[in-house]
Amino acid sequence: TGLLTNIRGIGGMVAGDLILPETWKNKRAGFAVYQKATELGALLRPLGNTIYWLPPLNTKEAVIKELRTITIDAINLTIK
Repeated sequence: TGLLTNIRGIGGMVAGDLILPETWKNKRAGFAVYQKATELGALLRPLGNTIYWLPPLNTKEAVIKELRTITIDAINLTIK
């Protein structure tokens, strides 16, 4: 199953909405994922249950891949 839906972006900003199980519907899932991602080494921006990434436009591909991995790990470790 997917972790994010409604992924969109403009310029260097990308956003995606968390897909949440019923047990997380009234909780601050976005903030919890942000906290875990910070522990893992990435800075994300949560607004409600939407996650934003704001990397510079000149970010290297390897860093983007690392950001993707950290985001996936943070979601999987947080939302069960």
